[in-house]
Amino acid sequence: MTVMCARTVLILSVIEREMEQQPTVWRCFDVRFPPRPESVRAARGALETLHLPVALRETARLLLSELVANSVRHAGLGPNENIRV
Repeated sequence: MTVMCARTVLILSVIEREMEQQPTVWRCFDVRFPPRPESVRAARGALETLHLPVALRETARLLLSELVANSVRHAGLGPNENIRV
């Protein structure tokens, strides 16, 4: 079951609105991180490789940080498992 808080839904709607205003460009972001707190910083660094517009980049950075941090804290992953974004 997927559970999303209101804040996450709001952030996703902002990203969708920003993407509608951008030229259509397909971007792929598929990375994996160990379930450790320092993975939040690593995920933000990986996001920079997409070269997103500033307004979208800030929103995406916040959403990604929340997703990775919540995965580290609440997913109960073992040391041999990864967070995949």
